[in-house]
Amino acid sequence: MALVIDAVATSPTANSYCTEATATTYFESRLYADVWTNAGPDEQTMALVQATRTLDQFVNWQGQVVTNAQPLAWPRSLVQQDDRVGGTYLSSTTFPDFLVKATCEMALALLAEDRLAEQETGLSSLAVDVISLTFASADRKDIIPAPVRVIIGSYGRVTRQSPSVVSLVRV
Repeated sequence: MALVIDAVATSPTANSYCTEATATTYFESRLYADVWTNAGPDEQTMALVQATRTLDQFVNWQGQVVTNAQPLAWPRSLVQQDDRVGGTYLSSTTFPDFLVKATCEMALALLAEDRLAEQETGLSSLAVDVISLTFASADRKDIIPAPVRVIIGSYGRVTRQSPSVVSLVRV
C-alpha cells in the first residue's frame, strides 16, 4: 500500500505539514530545486513525511501541543507570531506558513542526501608522543540545514544536530 499524505492539522492521522501539491508549487519559484522536480511521486511523499518527522524530532518548538492525542508536534497553542506582527498568536487549528516552507526545504535536503545516516566521526590523525588527536569532522553536515533553521527562526530551537551526539555529564 502506498504512503498517502495527510496534511490536515486537526486530523488524528496527520503525517505531514505539507502536501505534495503545495510543495510542488513552492519549488516552482525556487532555484536549484531539481532534486524535487526529478523525484518520483512516491519519493516526494516519503520526503515530506520524513521531513515532518525530522523537524518534530530535532526541533524544540515554542508553545504547547493543542491535544496530547495529536500525532504531530503541530498545531500548537500559545505561539506568538513574529515580533513584527505585534503580540498576536499563530492559529492553533492550522499549520503555519513558516512550517510548511520549512518542511519543503527539509524534504529537499533529504532528497539530496541522507542527512539522517550515521556520520563517521573518526580520527584523521593520531600521534603518540606528546599525544595529539585530530578528528575528521569538517565534512559533517547538520541534520537540519541552515535554510531550514532560518525559516524556523524564533518559533523553535534545534535541539541537536546529530543522532550520534550524546551529552556528557560529570558526576
